[in-house]
Amino acid sequence: MKNVMQPMPWNEVRAAPAPKPAWPLAPLLAGARARGFADAFEWLGMAAILLDERGEVLHLGVGAAEAMQDDLYQNAGCLRAHDKLADVRLRIAISGALRDGETVELVLPASGSHEELALRIAPIGVGLGDEVCQLLRVVVVIDRVVAPPNTRN
Repeated sequence: MKNVMQPMPWNEVRAAPAPKPAWPLAPLLAGARARGFADAFEWLGMAAILLDERGEVLHLGVGAAEAMQDDLYQNAGCLRAHDKLADVRLRIAISGALRDGETVELVLPASGSHEELALRIAPIGVGLGDEVCQLLRVVVVIDRVVAPPNTRN
């Protein structure tokens, strides 16, 4: 006897089971996504700091820690500058990236040297709204550059 599947009568068709909600996995997925970005920046040799939706540091790369030297630091999870004017400019730039989705190029003086800190503060995931799988909201890429001659003291 052949095993032939007969179509189900219309009154016996059942709906497919609803998928289970992803919320228990959301923190893991969000962390994995942020970790992937962090690994990519490290692999590319870029000094990057990853920030969450509150502007708090999710990841501080080795290159970023070296580039920060004595000019930038973390305080209560937030990226700060020792120079008060630079600190205000930094906080405004991060707020703009978080709130308005603006990418900001910021140049801050480096203490005790003829260098400057060139920061690119860029939003990630603009338009994602409150997606639960998106922890990462802003990337800060840091580069130490030689200050132009007209700005040296």
